[in-house]
Amino acid sequence: MKSIASSITETLKREGIDIDKQIEVDCVKCGEPAGSVAQGFQHSIHCQKCVDKYEHDRRIEDTKAWWTKFCPALYRETDLNHPDFKRIYPMVKRYDDYRQNLIFCGSSGTCKTRAMMHRMKLALIAGRSGRSMGRRSG
Repeated sequence: MKSIASSITETLKREGIDIDKQIEVDCVKCGEPAGSVAQGFQHSIHCQKCVDKYEHDRRIEDTKAWWTKFCPALYRETDLNHPDFKRIYPMVKRYDDYRQNLIFCGSSGTCKTRAMMHRMKLALIAGRSGRSMGRRSG
């Protein structure tokens, strides 16, 4: 039984394409030089800049989708001028050792969750990852 690679190779050779021959190609997206590839594969090559942009944009979209599912709508937009937020957020902001846990305890409605969600949002924007555990009353 032939491997898929050998079948593709045979098909390309029948079409007169020499896959051992390297050719210089331009990016199919931006037209900038993208390097050399085996003949026959030049129609799907992107330069590293376009690949990096695609991967970055995809990470952003994936992160936005995750954030929408993770963060309750109530906490997605926070009034940064709210007195309780202004009181508690400096404590959250000083926390920069992501290898350690940060736990807040206190009365309901004092912006603990809002402050943590805002901090996590900023961490995600900076390319970090995070997770959260919450205790629900009930």
